[in-house]
Amino acid sequence: MNKDISFTKSSSFWKQTKRCKLVSPTLLQDDGGISDNAAMRENRQTKRSCASSVEKSKSLKEEGIFLAENNNLNEAIMRWSEAIAITPNDERLFEMQSQVFMLMEKDFQAAQQAEKATQLKKNWWIGWQTLGRAQMNLGHIQLAVKNFSRALHLNPLDNSLRKADLADAVKRWNSLTKEALR
Repeated sequence: MNKDISFTKSSSFWKQTKRCKLVSPTLLQDDGGISDNAAMRENRQTKRSCASSVEKSKSLKEEGIFLAENNNLNEAIMRWSEAIAITPNDERLFEMQSQVFMLMEKDFQAAQQAEKATQLKKNWWIGWQTLGRAQMNLGHIQLAVKNFSRALHLNPLDNSLRKADLADAVKRWNSLTKEALR
């Protein structure tokens, strides 16, 4: 299996894993509650903890990219799974896992991960494209056509999506329907 692997390192979509509970000193009551200073210390500590979690997830994501690019696919999946445990709303982690599962010829898992990516970010054309590719591998051609069309709708200037993915899926769908009519 000699396939080129390329993952993008975009940091603009990082999301915090969990909502960090920050206490506002202005909302504190004077009747035996927490002092303003204690609340401020708690806020700073909570912010640092959340920031370190996001940084840990980012580090795991980058390790996974490195491992995948060096054909350590199982290790890459494990790193991204660890990152997902920290930042479960990062659609890119699921999409990258989907790509690697396809390389490993685990198309059902690839479709599951791509589906999660599209659920997290419905307007992300890359997620829909990856889902379509996984569905093509599973033989779900009609669904693949639908999802490549969604991806193209979200990114109409991508000629490779139009000329490669969507065109191949439509061609396969047409040949299947012609065979069914015979």
